[in-house]
Amino acid sequence: MDPVTLGMAKADAAKKFAPLGQGSVPRFGRQDTSIVTNFEAGHGWTVQNAGGGTSNLNDTSAFAFGTQSVRLTTAGAGASTIVEKLGIPAIPVGRMYRLWVKVDAPDTLNRVRVMLSDAPAFTSYYTLESFFSSAGIPEVQRPFKAGEWVPISLPWSIAVATGSPVRGSLTNIRVLVNDRSVPATVRLGRLETMPDPVPLFPSGVVSLTYDDTFASAYTVVRPHLDKYGFAGTLFPILERFGQAGYLTTAQCDALAFTSGWEIGAHASTYAKHVQSVTGMTSAERVAEFTTLRAWQQARGYAASSFAYPNGTVDAATEFDLRKFYGTGRLALGRFSATGADEQQNPSIPTRIYAQNPGNLTLAQMKAEVDRAVANKSWLVFVFHDVLTTKVGANDVATADHLALVDYIAASGVAVRTMDQVRNASL
Repeated sequence: MDPVTLGMAKADAAKKFAPLGQGSVPRFGRQDTSIVTNFEAGHGWTVQNAGGGTSNLNDTSAFAFGTQSVRLTTAGAGASTIVEKLGIPAIPVGRMYRLWVKVDAPDTLNRVRVMLSDAPAFTSYYTLESFFSSAGIPEVQRPFKAGEWVPISLPWSIAVATGSPVRGSLTNIRVLVNDRSVPATVRLGRLETMPDPVPLFPSGVVSLTYDDTFASAYTVVRPHLDKYGFAGTLFPILERFGQAGYLTTAQCDALAFTSGWEIGAHASTYAKHVQSVTGMTSAERVAEFTTLRAWQQARGYAASSFAYPNGTVDAATEFDLRKFYGTGRLALGRFSATGADEQQNPSIPTRIYAQNPGNLTLAQMKAEVDRAVANKSWLVFVFHDVLTTKVGANDVATADHLALVDYIAASGVAVRTMDQVRNASL
């Protein structure tokens, strides 16, 4: 029986296992939070620099929590608008800030920056910055969607000091929003603190993922990963098992049960991969997820990771996904100057940033590893076929892949599967 038919035959079995639903896995990551402000009336924030833009410090037309938010609209042409509050309680040791924002049009926004100072005039301060430079990216491929409230985690590992600010005396805060070229409208919905994660992987962590069932995952990649005791994460298209150039189910079992690979979920057929889950109705998505889960269960693969075909996700897809899987991997990196790395405790586990090495030179791949080590972050590589000579845009040359794995091994960065990293952060 082929894998897809087997999956369908096991559809009823999907009801027997406990899917990772909304009640069991928080949508927005670590939840041990303490509220600083929901920007309710009397919040005390003021406009420090309008930059030619407009603002409404008590906007009741849109809010994440409570009954209002702060709305900031920049002037365009790269302008910034800054709001601040002086004399706030100093952030406790071991905590970091998380800021909830809503952006009307992500193409317009360049960055959101939080500055913390021990001086009201901000003569010395820390900067924690989140970039939104995602101009021209299709909406379904954006990690942050238009008109959606999302939390921006700001761990101290990304802080940059100007002057000599005193960590225990940071009682003044500014939030800066900066547009790309036309006015950007941003709303602030909540500022909260949460545990600043002690890196479980102090030198960063890399996940090596392999999409679409290519035989090279077994014939080329596996022997070299085995050399270092590394395990990859496979995201297969089920109907390809046993076809020429693709894995057999016996090889997949060997990856899972001998070499310790994680076998995640991707697509049941190539046609559905092309369609992508965002192109399906909710009923079709649930049927697809049920098929994938049933196939995993029938073969003894317990992974809770999913890779979005074509890297596309929208709100309806994400809602359905959370009924079955704990993580969802994108196919594009973080849109920022700090590269494609993800936090070890991701803000949105169902939108994990990733990097496609098919678009990179070997030197650029190594630079991504260096950044993960420096930032103590999580770097997810998305490989497809590994060939002696690169053919397609997503392919990686065998020599480059082997050299990258050698470089990773020498760098000191940890190598873990998707579930291993996610479960470590729960």
